[in-house]
Amino acid sequence: MIAKLQLQLFYDSEVYEGRRRYIPVLTAVENSKGVLDVDTVKGCTLGMRAYPGTGCYGECYANKIATRYGIDFTVSVSRKLTPYNRATIFCTVRDHPASWYRIGTTGEPCHDWDNTL
Repeated sequence: MIAKLQLQLFYDSEVYEGRRRYIPVLTAVENSKGVLDVDTVKGCTLGMRAYPGTGCYGECYANKIATRYGIDFTVSVSRKLTPYNRATIFCTVRDHPASWYRIGTTGEPCHDWDNTL
């Protein structure tokens, strides 16, 4: 269900100059390797500004993935809890088998430290 919600967030996103932007709603999603992603920020304005086109080190995998799916990775979007997802996020993190989760999978958390904390 969480993965379905994640996909719906992309389909409902706004489009700017032919590219979608991330939705500002926090999600918790387990990837195919079993890592729980709880990105408080998606996209990377600072990294893409410093390394236009390719992202950090000329090989930013998050930029490549965003580009593949038509998402504008140059715009950092703060993702926040809502009254509707607060319990779902809490339960997903609590029930995940690992004792940790990852923030910063496809975004730069320093874009909004207050939100990240």
